Amino acid sequence: MQHTRFTIVGVFAIIGILIAGIVCSGVFVANCSVREVVPSITNPKEMRAFMATRIEHCGNTDIVISLVGYVPDYKAPEVLTWRNVPWAALLPAFVLSEIKSALPMLVVGTIVLALVIGRRKELGD
Repeated sequence: MQHTRFTIVGVFAIIGILIAGIVCSGVFVANCSVREVVPSITNPKEMRAFMATRIEHCGNTDIVISLVGYVPDYKAPEVLTWRNVPWAALLPAFVLSEIKSALPMLVVGTIVLALVIGRRKELGD
């Protein structure tokens, strides 16, 4: 019986952390369809706009600026806009931005999971 109780508590803790992470990261938007929140992968303009919006929302535009300098054979224009940022800089900047914004929730989730598993082992399971 103890085994089941702590397993259920662990599952609910993980679900709660995931919901909190989604709400805190700004992905959860009331009254929006999935189509409005998650862009179509087949449309590069929508994908670029989605990535740019998420990078700006997280305040990580400096990552894009630093990664543009590492793109080979790319001469940056005087004014750098989202339209002329190369995919070779935009995609890694998006991934780094999402990891940076999700890191606190990953740490909390890892700690809660370690506590739940440790508690189960103490009880002899």
